Amino acid sequence: MSQPTAQAISGKAILLVGSRQAGSSLRHQGFNGGWNKLYSVGSCYLDLSLKPEAGYSLLLGKVVGTVERSTGAVHLLGAGGERLETAPLQSSGMFRLPTLLSGSFGLELELGTERFVVSPVDLGL
Repeated sequence: MSQPTAQAISGKAILLVGSRQAGSSLRHQGFNGGWNKLYSVGSCYLDLSLKPEAGYSLLLGKVVGTVERSTGAVHLLGAGGERLETAPLQSSGMFRLPTLLSGSFGLELELGTERFVVSPVDLGL
């Protein structure tokens, strides 16, 4: 099955504000806390957060603002730009992307005919 031809990137998301939540134990060496970030994406905003769960991470987001959402999706991108995981964008502008992956990734946001890249997105277990 072939993937559809990729459209050109419309722009990069611009980080406006971000915060990290402390992990449950100060002695734990790995990152196990969540974070919240707000990005500007074209004429909209992307409210993005990471919630650590038992054994996986949950990437949650909501697109806020007026945008044509006839089609929409969020793609977790590997180092070479390949799509690793995908979540549909609901008509409300929300998405949920559970993942077992850990590390630094890119995120591609499709809003109708526009595509934006959010990077880096740090996921940790």
